[in-house]
Amino acid sequence: MQGYTFDSEKVHHFLFTSPIVEYQAKAYLTPRGNLNQNLTQDKTKALSMLHALADEMNIELDDLVLHIKSNIPTGKGCSSSTADIMATALAFYDSFFPQVPLPVASALISHIAMTLERGEYLLHPGITACAQEEYKAIKKYHTDMGLTVVGVDEGGKVDTVKFHATHPPRKEYSETYQKLFDQMDAALVKNDCWEVGRIATASSELHQKVLPKRSYDYTLRLMDEVHAYGVCVAHSGTMIGILISSDDSTLETKVNYIRKKLCTLPGITPLPTLTILES
Repeated sequence: MQGYTFDSEKVHHFLFTSPIVEYQAKAYLTPRGNLNQNLTQDKTKALSMLHALADEMNIELDDLVLHIKSNIPTGKGCSSSTADIMATALAFYDSFFPQVPLPVASALISHIAMTLERGEYLLHPGITACAQEEYKAIKKYHTDMGLTVVGVDEGGKVDTVKFHATHPPRKEYSETYQKLFDQMDAALVKNDCWEVGRIATASSELHQKVLPKRSYDYTLRLMDEVHAYGVCVAHSGTMIGILISSDDSTLETKVNYIRKKLCTLPGITPLPTLTILES
């Protein structure tokens, strides 16, 4: 779920993360030449994070190469660049300052990251409500809901920076987003899967006015048909999915059915079955 609120001074963008067990980004700092010059030159934000940390901590990087191993899709609304940035920062601290506690390191990491992009707080191994501009965790949740996402990719890519620049927040939605934020907070504290699904669906419905998913109405009907918790979308991406219980005795049947039905639509690519990471 993603949204924003207004006060007298500015807009505050927030997001509830949905970390995925199957999607991971890991960064390594290795001696130059060890990876056949497999440099990470296309990961400009991650490289900016690395060099900013090195400057702040007075570390020389001349003989080191950054390598990022990630299976997170890019341009799909899955926070791939944020994951690269966070993985790079953790690799830096692991290499040079392994004794520094994560809460201490995260202060500098967040300070630098907020100059690079609007992103999410990904240093908690579970669902987090975060303030996007500040890379700040508003609240970290310890949940045990067992959520599986069966989804598809509608194709294409979304440039997140351009998307936010061309879709400014609309003040008339601010009160609604604040209510959804409060409701999602309460639902996560209670491990209320049905309420989480309802709010995710409400958030995705609002976002249809901004970045519509062409399979949305069909996905809603499928959600009701299989008695799923709700519908979730990549708010600045191309993916849409249905939330179901990982403990459902008919999980495999439902997964196959949902995937088969959604893939009858043109231009749709099925995603692997995804699991929400909880702590």
